[in-house]
Amino acid sequence: MVSRRWSGAVFAALALALTGCPSGGSKQEFVFNNGAEPETLDPHLQTGVPEGRLGDALFEGLVSLHPKTLEPVPGVAERWDLSDDKTVYTFHLRQNAKWSDGTPVDANDFFASWKRALTPATGSQYAYMYYAIRGAEEFNKGQNEDFGTVGI
Repeated sequence: MVSRRWSGAVFAALALALTGCPSGGSKQEFVFNNGAEPETLDPHLQTGVPEGRLGDALFEGLVSLHPKTLEPVPGVAERWDLSDDKTVYTFHLRQNAKWSDGTPVDANDFFASWKRALTPATGSQYAYMYYAIRGAEEFNKGQNEDFGTVGI
C-alpha cells in the first residue's frame, strides 16, 4: 500500500515536472477544443461564439474584464486616465507589448483596428459598439467620410 502511494506520488511529480520541459524542437502547437469550426479569425467580422472564443484567446485588447467582477483590468494598456469631463480616455500601453513576431504593439495598431472596424466596407456587425465615440456612428453609416472627425 505504501509503495503504491510512493509510486503514484513519484509518477505525479515526474509528470508535473516534465510538462514544463521543451521537446527539443522549434515546433509549437496549440490545441483548442472549441466545438464548432469558426467562420473567420478576423476580429472585425466575428459574430459567433466559436469565433469569439478564439478571438479572446488570440487577441488582447487595451483592457480585459476580471472574470469574477467584470471590472476592467489592464490588458495591453497598463493603465488609463479619464479626463475631468469624462469624455477622453488616455491609454498608456505596456512597453513590453509585442505581436507574435516580436514587433512592438503601439497606439497606431489600435487606431488602425478601430478605423477598420468602423469603415463601412468592412461590414463589421459589431461596429455599433463604437458608437459612444464622437463621430463613430456617422462615419460607420457613411454620413461622414472623414475619419479625422472620429474621436479616436
